[in-house]
Amino acid sequence: MAIAAIGTTVFAEPVHPVLQNVAHGAGLTLGAVISAFLIERWRIRPSDLLDPKSVWRTLAAVVAGTFAGAVSATTVVMLVGGPGTFAAGVEDRAARFGLGLILATPLVLSWAAPPAERWTRVAWFNFVALMVLCAAVAAAINFGSGTASFAWVMFPLIIAALRFHLRGAATSMVLVAVITLWAAGQNSFQAVGELASGQVRLAQLLVAVTAATMFVLAATADKRREQERARDAEQRYRAIFEQAGVGVAVLSADGEYLAANERYLEIAGYGRDELLGSHYTAILDDTEASASRNVLAQLSGGTPPIISRDLNIRTKGGEKRWIRATSSKIVGAAGAVDQVVTVVEDISERVKAEVALSESEKRFRLAQQYAGVGVFDINLTEESALHSPESAALFGVPWHPGAYRLSEFVDRIGQSQLHEMRAKLFRSAVDEAPFEMSLRVSMPDRRIRWIRLHGRYDPYEERPRLLGLVIDITSDVEAKAQLREANEKFLRVTRLSAMGAMASTLAHELNQPLSAITNYVEAGRYKLCDAEAVDGKLLAILDSARDQALRAGEIIRKMRAFAVSGEVVFERVSLGPVLAAACAGVQQLKMADDVTLICHPVRPDLLVVGDPVQLEQVMSNLVRNAVEATEGVARREIVVSTDIRQRDVLITVSDNGCGLPQGMLENLFAPFRTSKSNGAGLGLGLPICRTIVEAHGGKLWAENNPQGGATFSLVLLLEEGWAHLGKGEIASEPYGQRDDRAA
Repeated sequence: MAIAAIGTTVFAEPVHPVLQNVAHGAGLTLGAVISAFLIERWRIRPSDLLDPKSVWRTLAAVVAGTFAGAVSATTVVMLVGGPGTFAAGVEDRAARFGLGLILATPLVLSWAAPPAERWTRVAWFNFVALMVLCAAVAAAINFGSGTASFAWVMFPLIIAALRFHLRGAATSMVLVAVITLWAAGQNSFQAVGELASGQVRLAQLLVAVTAATMFVLAATADKRREQERARDAEQRYRAIFEQAGVGVAVLSADGEYLAANERYLEIAGYGRDELLGSHYTAILDDTEASASRNVLAQLSGGTPPIISRDLNIRTKGGEKRWIRATSSKIVGAAGAVDQVVTVVEDISERVKAEVALSESEKRFRLAQQYAGVGVFDINLTEESALHSPESAALFGVPWHPGAYRLSEFVDRIGQSQLHEMRAKLFRSAVDEAPFEMSLRVSMPDRRIRWIRLHGRYDPYEERPRLLGLVIDITSDVEAKAQLREANEKFLRVTRLSAMGAMASTLAHELNQPLSAITNYVEAGRYKLCDAEAVDGKLLAILDSARDQALRAGEIIRKMRAFAVSGEVVFERVSLGPVLAAACAGVQQLKMADDVTLICHPVRPDLLVVGDPVQLEQVMSNLVRNAVEATEGVARREIVVSTDIRQRDVLITVSDNGCGLPQGMLENLFAPFRTSKSNGAGLGLGLPICRTIVEAHGGKLWAENNPQGGATFSLVLLLEEGWAHLGKGEIASEPYGQRDDRAA
């Protein structure tokens, strides 16, 4: 503005002393600052120039700045001895300063404000052409040879004001003012020739009046145009408001309906006259009304600016509907909430579908739980998977909604099964084929679960995946295992039955040869006794042969009875002789020549309850097995020891052999399972031993020694334990304390 005022002064009075020019510059600067201060104080923005009231305020600010600058400049000039009076100097400088401010202020403010519509190239061309026309008309009037009225320049100025509004009026007025003042300064002002002596003052006044008139005209035109636009916008808003596909209502800050469109009335089920003026809680039940009051309070409080909720409303006819209501506040000039706009959408069908889907998912999940079936979604490119809660439970891992890495299941399925699973997944991805696999899962509670995976390949937008089921097949696997075990038991029973029949037959067939052997030995003994010279050693040999034959017959008889009917004759048995006889019998075998057999002595009064013959056979079998287990060991050693407890005695047979394989320990006492090579054994010795021991109310088991070798442990009942368990009657004479065991 100061630059424009200085330019106006220069055009009107080209030659001034330096000091006067400095005073004029300072005065113009002061006037521009005061005008800008008042414009800022009155909060006049560039967009406010569309209002005529703001235009008048702008002119008032210009006048105030003009007189302030004129007074300050005149004061300085008068102090340094300038010509003329103070009043004349103020008047002269106010006219010159004011014209510049009047022209510059609207020009700056109009071009600082963004246009209401973006100008096209055609609009810019028309603007430039119109400005050229205004300049040409002004030049023709001021520099022409004839006397033309200044009124002719008004026509292009009016066109500029009406077509381009304040921008056009301000720009064209500046061009006309420059040309007019230049002509006045050159004494060429032809608008009013008879007053040539006051050309400059007349030109300034004429330009100022014309500029003010054009600015007010342009502002009025802008105001009317904005009013037309506002009416058009309101009509469009009303059309959008009424024809919107969603319900829209305007409420007061207290919650009363001020306006509602047809869709809102249709959703609420009320007429316009019934709804307007009523409170919004009229369509809500008590619970929803209380919650909605809180929402209105939150909006009035300032946060959040928008609130969305799902509400259950009640129509006038009593029907309940679900709506989605989004409320936002409209803040007035004072900063308080004036109105609330609510947009509602009928979501009843969506809610019904969601409820139906939820119920369907519940039924599906319940069916999965009872059927032991889960669902998985494996991403073949990332080796990750989504699992349903049932699927995660079948794998024994906690469920979460995110993706699982395959490595998270290594503790449950093991490294080998994980590698196998990855290989099959890779093959399924390459071949785009189905996926099937059974897994053995170790549950957190140490239970074993078997699951079966069935997956179907799905390309899924270039991200291949497997969709499938996880099925609990534990009961099937256990049933198959039980069936196999039952078949094995059946085969064992069949074999044992056949062996029982064979044992009965052998016992019957061997009984006669043994009786014949006994008779022949007795006959030889009698013959030997009749001789004159009796050979004592030979007689002792014959006695031993007779005793062993009788003992063999007794063993065969009792084994036959046990195999056929499980018969056991229980009597008090002195344990020491039984262990001694078993160890002595094995020690005489050739395979025990280099074996150190240590049989710890037993108290003579230590009595157990059982069949002495069967118990001796059990001990003989255990000691003989120990001898065979130490074969190939440099220093073979076997220890037989006893431990007397409260109601039973623990007998152990330990060796320093190679021990028992872990797999054999689990099925060591199963029939027809043997570790002997070359068909040396039938696998019946240990099963028969355990059967005999259990028939005596005892226990038999085996375990490996920490330092090597194995130990077989045998528990037999003492007389006190037998009585405590009420096992039955016991024969009166203890075995091992008889004087004669011969037949």
